[in-house]
Amino acid sequence: MNGTEPLTKEQKGFVKLLQSSAEGLMTVINDVLDYSKLEAGEMKIESIPYEPLSVTRGTVAAVQTACREKKLSLKVDWDKNIPYRLLGDPNRLRQILLNLLSNSLKFTKRGGIQVRTCTLDSMDEFVQKHTHQSTISEGTACQSNQKWVKYTVSDTGVGIGEEHQKLVFQKYNQGTLSVARNFGGTGLGLSICQLLVQSMGGEIGVDSQLGKGSSFWFLLPAVPVSRPDADNEAGKVEVDEKREESTGLHILVAEDNGVNQKLIANMLKRLGHTSTIAENGQIAIDMLLQENGSQFDLVLMDVQMPVMDGVEATSRLRTLGFVDLPILGLTASVKQSDYRDLGFDDWLSKPIPLKDLKEKLLCWTRKEGSCQSENAVSKQ
Repeated sequence: MNGTEPLTKEQKGFVKLLQSSAEGLMTVINDVLDYSKLEAGEMKIESIPYEPLSVTRGTVAAVQTACREKKLSLKVDWDKNIPYRLLGDPNRLRQILLNLLSNSLKFTKRGGIQVRTCTLDSMDEFVQKHTHQSTISEGTACQSNQKWVKYTVSDTGVGIGEEHQKLVFQKYNQGTLSVARNFGGTGLGLSICQLLVQSMGGEIGVDSQLGKGSSFWFLLPAVPVSRPDADNEAGKVEVDEKREESTGLHILVAEDNGVNQKLIANMLKRLGHTSTIAENGQIAIDMLLQENGSQFDLVLMDVQMPVMDGVEATSRLRTLGFVDLPILGLTASVKQSDYRDLGFDDWLSKPIPLKDLKEKLLCWTRKEGSCQSENAVSKQ
């Protein structure tokens, strides 16, 4: 048997088992590391300008494919009264939302998931209304003169019994043994959400009914960006540079290989970015045509894929008007000097070193003219 022959059914089963085990191990490692940092107070919480709607849309897009596979609906109900820009930590907001969305996805077999937002003038009345449930995190001081943004992630999943609701934010808690056995996980996801929300000065809680789904909600301070009319002033450049370095991107990864998908997604997560996977070029085009591609900041496009390869997909995207969207080619090919002629803005050689990926993304986030690879011609 040579390397080009298709796998047998038994071999495919082994590969799937290995992939599942690797994913589970990576989840455990990431959760334990995050929780350890938070518990030790070593995770930095930033206060920088960001766009909450953009962060929310990008995070929701990250679970679209998984929802589609499970035939679940996925909706966002956005309160237009929320300011376009706020001060806070967009990466941690994204992490909280992604944890809650992933949690809903895991426990929901039919129906759907919805993200809702609203604004509150005071937390006091809201907290008093929910204190009887004993599901609100402890130790967070409420400021009566502070405005808030409330996020709610609701699902039609299995729900949580009343006796277990007060325990859901405890570390390593998974409710019951049957939950741990049937759904897996570390029992740290909600604990991480709680610590993140508390670190950002907010509150988190849950409303649920066994067999009818759950609604996890959290409130964060709505701190407006001061002097929003100062876009053309000298200080704007410094603020923008910090935001571009710190704010995570939402990246479309067009890659057909399952192992590479997981590796790239995990690397992007480590760098503070979110990603959505497209299994081939045609799916990538379909995703970008939704909302005119506004949900994605950049595309990592594998050159060789079934159905439609990266070269054809990139060419079609440019023809469709996606001329300003950065598309970086991914290839294991030795010759890469013609990547610009093929429509790519830049390229990354596979296997991708984490350092190179970080540098490329930072460069294209800033949209510097020197982003193109200087060694593209030399590697022939």
